[in-house]
Amino acid sequence: VSELLGQVVQQDQVVQQAALDAAERAAREEGAAEARAAAEAGEAAGEAEAGQAEAGQLAQLRGELQRMGEYAAELAEFRSVEGEAQAQAQAEHSRLLAQAAASEEEVASLHKEVARLPLCVAQM
Repeated sequence: VSELLGQVVQQDQVVQQAALDAAERAAREEGAAEARAAAEAGEAAGEAEAGQAEAGQLAQLRGELQRMGEYAAELAEFRSVEGEAQAQAQAEHSRLLAQAAASEEEVASLHKEVARLPLCVAQM
């Protein structure tokens, strides 16, 4: 009986030791799982911050692109007005050249008439 009692006590100690080992292993695994979860949460937070930063940069770029589009529209309008002004200036220049040519012809005609005046006066 004492031998059986010794074996029971020994088995009880083995079972208790196995239970302690299992509890320690479970605690280590639980701690490791918590550490992994915390690390993953930190990574997710970092990725979220990076995503927010990228979203901010994209919003800034959209704003800049919109302003560039507005500038391009203003430039196109300016060029259109500039083109119209150049066309009007060219038309005015051509009109003045034609007027000058007509005036030169008229002056030449008047010179011819003035040159004939002494002959006309002599004939009278």
